[in-house]
Amino acid sequence: MGIFADKFRRKLGLKTEKEVLDQKISHYGKGKIDAINHSIAIRNQLISSVNERIRQLEKIINDNQKFIDLCEFIKNKAIEQIKKRDSSIQDEIYDEKGRLIIKSNYKVMNDYLSSLISKGLSSEFILNYNEQLSNILKKNWMLYADNVIVNKGNFNNEECYDLYASYAKILDLMNNGFLKNEKNIPIKFNEKGIDLILKVYEYCNSINNFLALYLQNLKIKLNNLNSDFQSEEYILKQIDEIKQILRSSEEYTRAKASHDYLEQITRK
Repeated sequence: MGIFADKFRRKLGLKTEKEVLDQKISHYGKGKIDAINHSIAIRNQLISSVNERIRQLEKIINDNQKFIDLCEFIKNKAIEQIKKRDSSIQDEIYDEKGRLIIKSNYKVMNDYLSSLISKGLSSEFILNYNEQLSNILKKNWMLYADNVIVNKGNFNNEECYDLYASYAKILDLMNNGFLKNEKNIPIKFNEKGIDLILKVYEYCNSINNFLALYLQNLKIKLNNLNSDFQSEEYILKQIDEIKQILRSSEEYTRAKASHDYLEQITRK
């Protein structure tokens, strides 16, 4: 078909060959395009929802980590004090028959253990001594921290002040709703002193470990959604490329030339 055929079609009120081809090209893959666009719209909503949930979980984890860091700071500060050579906090270690081996502070008892090891004592004896020493450190750092908290850090000691300030920060954050469960609901504990520190530390670690796994699964789901989205975008791109190929075909080029010529002489 050419210019004469297009003139005749126009007289009959019909479309030119180019207009017919344009309509065919425009409708090429329309069903698939509509289905993909609908799927993309739903997927975008899911992606937005998953992204928001990830953001919420990361905030909970980050807020809980603040509590964990504060608790660890308190523990480390207390342990530093217990391990000092001039520490006034003393304890006792006994042998397997219940006889007193040594009574002193942690540093002296630990140094004494080193001297016992060098004497070649039995591994069973050393193991028992070391186990008692480990329990003493755990017990005494908690007693020390609790004592500092009860006295609100009033020891004219910078370490004590820092320790109590960290405890006060834990209370402040908890009272202001920063301690949350996995559902993003603020919670509070009624414990005080070292009991609060231990409970907050255990709770936050437990929640963060659980949420870390949940977060990992959500990110995998998000990657899958994004991958599907990219696949659909690729299909749409392929359809568009095919349309471009159809518009550059010899048949379409001839039809366009005839249509454009007809439009030109019509305007004269």
